[in-house]
Amino acid sequence: MLRMRSEKSAAPVSVGIVTEVLPESEDACAPEGVSSTVLSSTPADDPAASDDFDRAYRLLQRLANRWTFPILGRLQHQPMRFAKLKRSLQPISQRMLTLSLRHLERDGLVYRQEIPGQPPQVTYGLTPLGIALVTRLQDFELWLRAHEKLRAPPPKD
Repeated sequence: MLRMRSEKSAAPVSVGIVTEVLPESEDACAPEGVSSTVLSSTPADDPAASDDFDRAYRLLQRLANRWTFPILGRLQHQPMRFAKLKRSLQPISQRMLTLSLRHLERDGLVYRQEIPGQPPQVTYGLTPLGIALVTRLQDFELWLRAHEKLRAPPPKD
């Protein structure tokens, strides 16, 4: 494990997602009585760690997509049919909505339910993982609002 202080490691490392809190006696960098959080690392040739990192990276890329938050926001209250979802997200194109929903479905955040009939109906909703993510995003939004006054002013030209 690579800690964020002066440990030497001969093997190449990749930063993992898991964090741990060092016991106070091991943490020489933090003020007395306070322990710091460090990122754990694993050797770069560990396929499981690489898969976790890739999955987290893809999820962060997905969250950076322009339409991810609006889609998750619309689906947080109830499942919606494709056409209603598209109308609520104007000016999104049908292709962009389709691609975004496919990616969110692949990532396990959204489910797709086909209802047979003429014409067939497709409903989208949040999975338990999607609901958990929306809850964390709402917590983050509350944190941002609570700390809005602490943000540094924009730089002056």
